[in-house]
Amino acid sequence: MGYRGKLVERRQARQLRRTGLPLAEIAARVGVSKSSVSLWVRDVEFDGPVGRRARGRRRERVRLYLHEGLDPAASVAYWSSVTAIPASQFGKPYRAVPDPSIRHAKHVHGCATVSYSCSATHRSIMGLVNALLSSTTHPG
Repeated sequence: MGYRGKLVERRQARQLRRTGLPLAEIAARVGVSKSSVSLWVRDVEFDGPVGRRARGRRRERVRLYLHEGLDPAASVAYWSSVTAIPASQFGKPYRAVPDPSIRHAKHVHGCATVSYSCSATHRSIMGLVNALLSSTTHPG
């Protein structure tokens, strides 16, 4: 069994978070560190203005790797439809310097890299990867 101290403070922090208070204010009211509050309330739903800002930070970001001659707008539209990530979340594309000795086949819409900063998303993706890699059945 792990450490189960400060149960009253944790309960208080979770109740305050539901009202939409920011972490710093909760920490000051309860008398604990902001990092403790963050750990205790990370799964608590709330509708405060801080919640909208925090949800915005969890979005995925996409960056494209495009070869010479590819249309950035068309590539963004393609990858946005494939990933269901809005075009507004695409960063400036990387334009590859042409080198005919390296590669002959090029994807007509470039290559997309998706980054995210949400631990729930990370766990979901890693669970899927683990399931795929440990699968004993093969399609076909």
